Amino acid sequence: MKLFFFEHLLPLSFSGAGVVFVILLLLPLTRKMFSNTWHYYLWSVPLVIFAIPFSLPVEALLWWNKTTGSPVSEALPPIIMQMQELMEVPLSCSVRPVIDGRQLTAFLWLAGVFLFFGYKFWSWARFCYQLRKNRRCFDDSQILAIFEQVKQTKHIKRKIPLYYSDKVGTPMLIGILFPKIILPKASLSPEEFTMVFLHELTHYSRCDLIYKLAALLVNGFHWFNPLAYVAAGQINRLCELSCDEALVKTMDPLQRKDYGKAILNVLQETKVKTPSVSSSFSLGKQDLIRRLHLIMDFKKTKKIILAGGICTIVLITFVGASLSSAISLQSSKPDNPSLVDQAYVSVPDLTGISLAEAQKVLSDLGLKLNYSETSAGGVTVAISQEPAAGSQLLAGGVVKAYFSEPEAQPSPETPPIELYDGEKLDISLLIPVSGHVSAQVNAYPGHSGTDIIAPEGTDITAAADGTVIYSDFTTGYGNCVILDHGNGIRTVYGHCKELLVSVDDTPAQGEVIATVGKTGLATGNHCHFELRYNDQYVDPTPYFN
Repeated sequence: MKLFFFEHLLPLSFSGAGVVFVILLLLPLTRKMFSNTWHYYLWSVPLVIFAIPFSLPVEALLWWNKTTGSPVSEALPPIIMQMQELMEVPLSCSVRPVIDGRQLTAFLWLAGVFLFFGYKFWSWARFCYQLRKNRRCFDDSQILAIFEQVKQTKHIKRKIPLYYSDKVGTPMLIGILFPKIILPKASLSPEEFTMVFLHELTHYSRCDLIYKLAALLVNGFHWFNPLAYVAAGQINRLCELSCDEALVKTMDPLQRKDYGKAILNVLQETKVKTPSVSSSFSLGKQDLIRRLHLIMDFKKTKKIILAGGICTIVLITFVGASLSSAISLQSSKPDNPSLVDQAYVSVPDLTGISLAEAQKVLSDLGLKLNYSETSAGGVTVAISQEPAAGSQLLAGGVVKAYFSEPEAQPSPETPPIELYDGEKLDISLLIPVSGHVSAQVNAYPGHSGTDIIAPEGTDITAAADGTVIYSDFTTGYGNCVILDHGNGIRTVYGHCKELLVSVDDTPAQGEVIATVGKTGLATGNHCHFELRYNDQYVDPTPYFN
């Protein structure tokens, strides 16, 4: 849940808020140029940005692009750890429980979601309960005949029940799966009833209730974001104004006058607040003047203005997608813990053990080993305090450590770097991960594979039919899978989060074998993919379907 909130939902919330802010800035200009219907559907853009992550090729413009997704090295042999500037001093704080602030924040968000939807559901259930007790089937044959005639005009064949109730103060359409129209006990003329039916059935034809439900869902998941409430409120308000526009553009002046009278008469009878997912014929006094002005002075939108409106929506959509992509990439950027020189923690003697073993030892102490930077002959890392929720940890800072390599000897998993340049191999590969390729073979000296950036947990699939010959943790590759495809051909999948296959399994091409992560010496979530032939590296690009 913590991962979902901070790496998925929170970036979407920032992106959606950015689009809402842009729209609000443009409103003084767009109100004079474009219709209420245009504005009504314009607000679907932030809804989509709030709900769906976009991936545009914008990472090349970002300052951290030089390091994101590139592994430090493909494998490290057993290492020697030499602690620099290590001071073992009495710690100023005693043992204390560690509170994971991010986990607590995620729980608060989830509690807010339950409260938001719980309140909305309770309000809706209470309204429906009162309505069922007080509603009556409409039995006025003249009004029913008008209703059926309006349905034919709107080309609606579905049976929509018509009720009246003294618990509602305005005509409304409710129900998505089982729609029905509820009328108040208002004194309306047949002409005014015609206008009311036209209005509510227009909502039905346009699927406005589904649109409003989508706004409610987005608002619920982003309950902490004030601009999500702004977007939902604008959609609810413009729903009625745009419906007015859709009707009056086909009316003559006399019909518009009858329509305005119907709104005034219903407004005088309004008593109660309507539910969130419903359409009400009357909004309120604050929008009455604007609605009447629209009805009496409506002018059709010119084609050139319509074209400009479409271009504006496309531009705002592109801005929102770009924001979503940029913020998503920023959230997946590797952590860079700052080193604290004032306080140190005591680290056990790790001399002569492998990096993988060191990681396990430190994990038991509530510490985490993070990659920092490379230098000639070694790798500099930072050991930071990142315990699991609920664990206990001695107070302190971060320790700077240096890992140096002995004489270079390849590990058993890593053959010498030698690119194959012989005849084309008899194999056809699928790209194992849906994502962005950040580095190909020889993108920098010694890089022997293809790095594909994707969100943590994304499926990694077998590039071709094969047999698993390795599925375990190795120093440089982290969690790694190696498949043997016969005839000396093998594929490697490194830095995985989870390994979903075991040795001797025979996954088919396209079958999920692992998930994307950043284990081993990796600076960001990605899959490091290699193609090998008889222990030689091969550029896989020509072999991808």
